[in-house]
Amino acid sequence: MRSAPSTIIKKHCNALIAAGLVMISSVLAPAAQAADWPEKTVSIVVPFPAGGSTDVIGRMLAEGLGRLHPDTNVIVENVPGGATLPSVFATIKGGENGNKILMSAETSLFINKYSFKKPPYDADADLASVSYLYRTPHSLSVNPNSEYKTFADFVEAIKKNPGKISIAVNVIGGSAHLSLERWKQANNLDFEIVPYKGGVQAASDLMGGHIDAHVDVLGNTYPFAVGGKVKPLAILQDLKVSEFPDAVPQREDNPTDLTVPSVLILTVNGKTPKATIDKIYESINKVAQEEAFVEKMKTLQFELIAATPEESDKFRDTASGEFKKMFEMSGLPQN
Repeated sequence: MRSAPSTIIKKHCNALIAAGLVMISSVLAPAAQAADWPEKTVSIVVPFPAGGSTDVIGRMLAEGLGRLHPDTNVIVENVPGGATLPSVFATIKGGENGNKILMSAETSLFINKYSFKKPPYDADADLASVSYLYRTPHSLSVNPNSEYKTFADFVEAIKKNPGKISIAVNVIGGSAHLSLERWKQANNLDFEIVPYKGGVQAASDLMGGHIDAHVDVLGNTYPFAVGGKVKPLAILQDLKVSEFPDAVPQREDNPTDLTVPSVLILTVNGKTPKATIDKIYESINKVAQEEAFVEKMKTLQFELIAATPEESDKFRDTASGEFKKMFEMSGLPQN
């Protein structure tokens, strides 16, 4: 058995917190004047390793921004691990000119607020919204050669083998992790949650038979599933996916179902001037409306939203309370 999730979180995150607090205090100086954005270099900060669906979209954004601003070097920085803390600190440390744009998932914006007794940053103050870019369903997948032919088979195996079935997640303390903990509590189940630093390695271990199941965004799972290398048993929201007719939809209004919320919001340093944020959004929205970008979103099973900064803030206000309830229902202790 691997270490308990709370122990792993402490091991990976405590050192990052101390370093991050120093970073934040050094950069959150008086607000800068609105800069001429973009400057010489702009970074898209991805909180996961290269190769996953978030990374794919990050690289498409970088390419699109590069076409719009040919005098600017737009790069992708993969800063994985540590409950997304390293990526958050890197973005805040990047300063107030909007030249580090974080692809913020639920962990960065919502879950870390509640999983730490003393959060190492203030998500509302330190990360300003640029655009609520998309949302996506998760799936629970198994090796197609396993004994689990249906989601009901998988649940029954957990009940018959308490503590022996392993389910991988891509990040400690993320929405998939919390949802699995909540599902455990709601159904009195006992299984092992195995944290990885990204979906690619977890998918590889699933295909190799080293873990029993993997919960990931459908965009990551999709290419492996259509290739017959993994088998989705459930779609973790109330959604039928035509390519996987046997994958059982899970209902958000059923407290015993396994559902996982997943959103992606682009953010920058919280002291970035509003005029700069508006310039960034204007460019991001142009890229998001390009035909190739829209088609890639469909291929990855992402729902494109591209909300304005103001609309994104309203969503964050509403979602924050929902994620607080989600953390409380997970039964996980604060760190």
